[in-house]
Amino acid sequence: MQKISTEVKVVRIFICLLFYFFCLSGVVFAENPLPLLVIERDVPIYIGDRFIVNHTTYVVNLSESQLETNLSYFIPERLYRKEDTFFGKEVQLDLSMYYPQQVEIKEYHELGEPKIEKIQDKIVFSWKGVTLPPHEAAIVQYENYLGPESMFYTPEGFNFSGLKVKTRYQCSLDNTDANFFLHYDLENGSGHKVEFLQFEVFFPDTIMMAGKEGKDVSLLEVTGYCMSSNALIQKWVIEDGFGNQTQSHGVFSQKRFFNPGEKLSFFVSFSGKKKTERGEIYPLIILRCRIQGVKLFEPIMVESERDISVGRFYYTEYATSIPDKLLFKLEKDKIEVVPAEIISRPTYTTVIPEIKKPLTGPVPPLKMQLEEENQ
Repeated sequence: MQKISTEVKVVRIFICLLFYFFCLSGVVFAENPLPLLVIERDVPIYIGDRFIVNHTTYVVNLSESQLETNLSYFIPERLYRKEDTFFGKEVQLDLSMYYPQQVEIKEYHELGEPKIEKIQDKIVFSWKGVTLPPHEAAIVQYENYLGPESMFYTPEGFNFSGLKVKTRYQCSLDNTDANFFLHYDLENGSGHKVEFLQFEVFFPDTIMMAGKEGKDVSLLEVTGYCMSSNALIQKWVIEDGFGNQTQSHGVFSQKRFFNPGEKLSFFVSFSGKKKTERGEIYPLIILRCRIQGVKLFEPIMVESERDISVGRFYYTEYATSIPDKLLFKLEKDKIEVVPAEIISRPTYTTVIPEIKKPLTGPVPPLKMQLEEENQ
């Protein structure tokens, strides 16, 4: 048997003591990355003369170990406006988050105001030392300026993150007999899958509580309509493009999946009696859909002293209303389609008194309206 020298024995003992020291010190030579799942959602919101983005992030610890993380967003300085920036539950939307996989989350932790600082040409929102126990999630929510009212307009209609919309309007008048034609072409040019698509247009016929006396003003008595087979219609109380409360016909078309390159077209025509010598019928567009992979802002940065593996899922959800840039202008002897920007002040404006509930939703049948008033 080969005799082991004293020097070799000393080296082996030294290595064993060194390994023992590192173990006592909590140093791990190699550990598998701890898995995190980051889900982020952007929702563009129109607020009159501009768009803001409502952003929600879930940072989920999928591991069996507690983690301490630092979370940061980097916002272009040109898009940061203090008056449009809010955080936490104050900006929570009534929209459920979509999970790309089944996830066990035992508890959620809502983060509040971050530290805000400027680094070069970025504004940084940061949360330091965020503790994430196993199978728990941190929720970060903020709202921030996104862009001007015109950011989604194109010469032909709209472009919502690559979801292209072409609008076409026609109208005619014979004495008081009026006809309106509205046509919409949609194309998914985003390169991403669009899910739960619902495209709606609201065609107002009555301005509610208008003028000093607060009376309803009828613009058009609708006597008939015709629409494509892939469209549905319902009467609603909703705002028009000016923000007036109106009774409107809502026409919409839906698709569960709208794949890249796919197209969708639908139309509706209204006929009826023109009821006012002057006024405006201002269509309102509402887009509802989910587009996976579309990012309006930079994703959140997640850092930890531990070795982590971050899985990411980012999507934009549109539940967005926006007036078209065209409207129908009613005059004594004609009706025409004109750019909305030439109307500096609408003919009729809703004067809303203090009300207990918002005037938005389907129009109840007359019998139901009377029953509610008598309660």
